[in-house]
Order: sequence, then structure tokens, then C-alpha cells
Amino acid sequence: MITKGLVGVVGVMAMALFYFYMANTQLKGDLQVAIIKQEAAETSLRTAEQERQLIDTQLAQFTAKSVQIEKERETARAEVDRLRALFGDHDFSNLLAKKPGLVTKRMIKGTKEVFDEIEALTAE
Repeated sequence: MITKGLVGVVGVMAMALFYFYMANTQLKGDLQVAIIKQEAAETSLRTAEQERQLIDTQLAQFTAKSVQIEKERETARAEVDRLRALFGDHDFSNLLAKKPGLVTKRMIKGTKEVFDEIEALTAE
């Protein structure tokens, strides 16, 4: 009688042991999945941080370039205003009628200088 009871207890213990073994196997699999997900999240975080740094760098460069362009625009505007003030009261049609050779030479020379400057800028 004791043997049947012991066999029953051993059988129940074996079934409990098998159940705990299967539960442990499932937990190991869940742990592996969790580790993989954590590594993926850390990789995504590093990538996002690198992208943020790149955007910050690009924004700083854009801001610096905008300031530079604004300064160049103001310089050009001042030059235009200076030239308008200089040539605003000149009567070029009258000067062209009286001294066509003088104006033509200066126009050709000025045009050549502008084209040379454009060529130098585009050659860079």
C-alpha cells in the first residue's frame, strides 16, 4: 500500500517537474525575445541620436550660411544704392549723343570685366 502511494507521489512530482521544465523553457524563449527587442530599441535610439546630431549640425550650418548671405545681400544693396546715387542724375542719352566713342569704350570695358568676373566665379 505504501508503494502505490509512493509511486503516485513520484508520478505527481514527475508531472510537476515536467510542467516546471516546460514553463522554464517558455521563460527562456521569452527572455531571448526581450533581449532582442531591447537591443533593437537601443540601436534605434543610437540611430535617432545620430540623426538629431546631424540635424543640429545642418541647422547650425544653415543659420551661418543665412547670416553670410544676408550680409552679402546688404553689401550688394548698399552698392546698388551707391551706384543709383552716383548715376541717378546723369543724362546718358545726352552723353551718348555728344561723345559716343567715350561711352562705347567704357561700356565694352565694363562688359568685359563683368563677363570675366562671371567666368571666374563659375570656374571655381
